[in-house]
Amino acid sequence: QHVHVVSRWDDFLRSMDPVKCYQSHLHNDPTTETEWTKKYSAAKMNNWNIVNVAGEYLRHLEGFCSIGYVEEHLAAQLPNFTENEGLYIDPHGPMPYDHFPRIFLATMLHRDYKGKHAEALGTLLERSAWLSLLMQSPTGESPVGGRSSMHQWNDAQQCVTFEIFAHRMIRLYGDHEGAAMFRRGARLAVGALHDWVRPSGEFYIVKNRADPSLRHGFEDYSFHSQYNLLAASMLATAFDVAISSQSISPPSSLSLYPAQKVILHAPAEVGSYVFQLPDSHHKIFANCGGLYLEIDTGAESKYDSTGLMRVHKLGVSPLIGPTASIPKSSSSSSTSSSIATTGSSSSLSPSSLYNGGASVGVGWVIPGSGDDDIITLSQYGEGACSATLKVGQRAEISLKFDVIYKIEDDKSITERYDVTPDLVTVTSVPSFPVERLVCRFPAFESSSS
Repeated sequence: QHVHVVSRWDDFLRSMDPVKCYQSHLHNDPTTETEWTKKYSAAKMNNWNIVNVAGEYLRHLEGFCSIGYVEEHLAAQLPNFTENEGLYIDPHGPMPYDHFPRIFLATMLHRDYKGKHAEALGTLLERSAWLSLLMQSPTGESPVGGRSSMHQWNDAQQCVTFEIFAHRMIRLYGDHEGAAMFRRGARLAVGALHDWVRPSGEFYIVKNRADPSLRHGFEDYSFHSQYNLLAASMLATAFDVAISSQSISPPSSLSLYPAQKVILHAPAEVGSYVFQLPDSHHKIFANCGGLYLEIDTGAESKYDSTGLMRVHKLGVSPLIGPTASIPKSSSSSSTSSSIATTGSSSSLSPSSLYNGGASVGVGWVIPGSGDDDIITLSQYGEGACSATLKVGQRAEISLKFDVIYKIEDDKSITERYDVTPDLVTVTSVPSFPVERLVCRFPAFESSSS
């Protein structure tokens, strides 16, 4: 009976037609298929396709299919990565969906994919793995920005990448120090998840403690079931890789464990660096001695606001904030509408929350206009401005740089950042006459009892 059941499953797995089973692939016909496949036709394949490519590779490993589908779609997906950084380009550059497809491809490499695209994938994914270490917050959190941000699986997926590349650093290069940095990054990411375990044992889906039935801060597609399972599967994959790596012992001079003399830190705990991502991802990251900044240089207004969006400090709760920006404009999604309708402060109306009303950053009053007619940098969303990073002084305990926002042909705002391990100072300098400058920083005020 057992043999018969296994044989039937083999037959099922062998008979699968990926074109019929999956929605995102090269063979969609946008003139005859569903609205979903019209949206993600051959010209617009998204990260879902990479997930099904990884699944087809597993079928191939077990002898159920050829590798043709995998090779065909990897060839089509490679142009969706930035050449220098190895970041995946999803529409509007959401940070979670840069990393999400990369973990599936990295897992393929870990499972000995050696096809025609292996070398290209290895190069791109190694570049982006190192970059992910630099983009990680010293609290262990992954970078924020765009759809699906602030979900627990964002941090869990870091563990997959970091454990796989810890293994690859040793296996390919004998680089135990690099491996230790990746493992430290994975440990930080796990630590970021600890505070978000519910008393019943599973995770809160997003970084708030509202009852899951309220779906407060959820995306339309966020549910307590599937996004807990996704985070769990990521952590299980990372654990499996970590166990398989234990046979590769580091030198005694390197350790992640306090009981031993030398502890190697992750880049996020140390700094000092600042860098700008390409326009497809519109972010700047800076870190000086564990004081960490994330800046959005052209926010997708449905989710974020242009300007300084995150300040984290090593050893300090990320919720002290700011830890994420407030959307520039309202939308029908659960993420945005819940801020206005179910947020903690009923005194914040939708009109004050949006249009830059509660964003971090500079605003200005044009001469001759009313005092209430304040224009904010955060109002310049995706495509409405361009940003240039100019790096000044960079030292272990000091980091200085300028972000120059060109908001119109003849107008720009320069934000001058002076960062130490304990303090960030931002000075805003407009290139055009203003009646006055204002600085906005949202905060909740508790009433006295």
